Amino acid sequence: MVLLSAFYFNLISAYDFTYDNLYYTVTSFNERTCKVVAGVGEYSGNIIIPNEVDYQGNIFQVTAIDNGAFYRSKSLVTVSIGDNVTSIGDKAFRECSSLKKVSIGKTVNKLGKYAFYDCTSLETIIIPPNVLYIELHAFSFSGLKNVFLLDGDSKIYCYTGSNYLGPFYGCALKNIYLGRDPYIDYRSNYTSDIISDISSPINQLWIGEYRTVFDPRKINDVTINEIYSRNRNPMTKINDFSHSQYLNTKLFVPYGCMEAYQASPLFGNFLNIDEFNAEFIEPDSLILNNRNLNLKEGERFQFDYKFEPPFANNITVNWKSLNTNVCSINSEGMLTALQTGDCTIIASLMSNPTIMATCDVHIFSEEILISSLKFLESEITIQKGEETKLLPVILPQNATNKKLSWHSTDNNIAIINQDGILTGKSIGSSYISIKSLDGSELSDICKINVSDNSLIETISSDSEEDLTIYTIDGMKLNDEKKLSKGIYIIQKNGKMKKFFIK
Repeated sequence: MVLLSAFYFNLISAYDFTYDNLYYTVTSFNERTCKVVAGVGEYSGNIIIPNEVDYQGNIFQVTAIDNGAFYRSKSLVTVSIGDNVTSIGDKAFRECSSLKKVSIGKTVNKLGKYAFYDCTSLETIIIPPNVLYIELHAFSFSGLKNVFLLDGDSKIYCYTGSNYLGPFYGCALKNIYLGRDPYIDYRSNYTSDIISDISSPINQLWIGEYRTVFDPRKINDVTINEIYSRNRNPMTKINDFSHSQYLNTKLFVPYGCMEAYQASPLFGNFLNIDEFNAEFIEPDSLILNNRNLNLKEGERFQFDYKFEPPFANNITVNWKSLNTNVCSINSEGMLTALQTGDCTIIASLMSNPTIMATCDVHIFSEEILISSLKFLESEITIQKGEETKLLPVILPQNATNKKLSWHSTDNNIAIINQDGILTGKSIGSSYISIKSLDGSELSDICKINVSDNSLIETISSDSEEDLTIYTIDGMKLNDEKKLSKGIYIIQKNGKMKKFFIK
């Protein structure tokens, strides 16, 4: 623990500039490149690492995430990595315990040592074909259940090292897609595979068409419910599956390949073999890159989408506008704002229209920015377990975009969602901040005190203090000596507090 603390303090190094709440250091003035680094305090919320940043009119390409850049940022929730980033440094996201989603960019080729170590809320990772190196313990002891190594003809280098533990050691993986071969050279430290460290039962194991070798001994003690092979040619045998797997695991092979698999030394002993359409795998869901849009008349917007599972390939999307007078959309997902009003865009799968995603679109003629953004109170007290909605004052009332970004400095004390719903989690104090999203760059902060009923000051029914007492709904009480058990607002000396009457 002492070593970890020392490492943490070493991360708080000098940075060159900030851009949109991220800290950067220049890596090359000639090439105009920079990297994301650790800054002052922890990163939090939803982070987008851009392709490029602007410093005083100079454009810098963001090409790397530095070692430990987000280390122990325990309030970090999602990260989307830009398409110019080529490497994610050692311990870059280590112990980001609230990190739930990571989107790896199209040019990242290396995931550093301990990069996502102990990210206990991270359940799914999609590793695109551009990633070549996964270093020692990159994902060890994270919450990963789903790992999708997408198809590609390049090998994946998974570091094992002298301890013979791969980058996914300590992960209870459930669904795995193997779209590439591992690099295996026993003279090298890169001798691991995604499946090397598996010890928990697997729901589905997928084998992509580029996967040609397999070493079942790495998982011969593991229960596998189903294996799906998209490769028309059975993989090369190194060792056999276990008797239990041959007896109980269901194997699915491409249409027309049953005989080839039955004759295979590796797969021929499976008792349960069936065929499936490996050429067309339908998504289970569609996810649009935007669920809410505010556009000015005449503007255009190109929709993008993702799908699950990420290796699905039977994807043709239909686009529809429910109000063609307000906005139109073509077959490629390009939206055009026609006139002021509201509209809903629907994207649906052609092969199965019940699989769909929507986006609410607001078209305005002239953007009106927020001029004032304030909390009603600078400090409030709530009970542990209590839930309440915060309603900041936004002026003018006809501001075009009233959406706000919400953030709690300590999610262990109080959490806030993006609708302003506040929940007290444990006794203590936190701060809730709001920030406008319309470009006005306005913000405000409110202190949140979370108490427990057993610890809140008790006002007895025979109190003689000169108090003005209100119900929680704001009704003034005329007889303060007949208070029943409950929560009240107490006003004294111009200050108001919330109390619990036992």
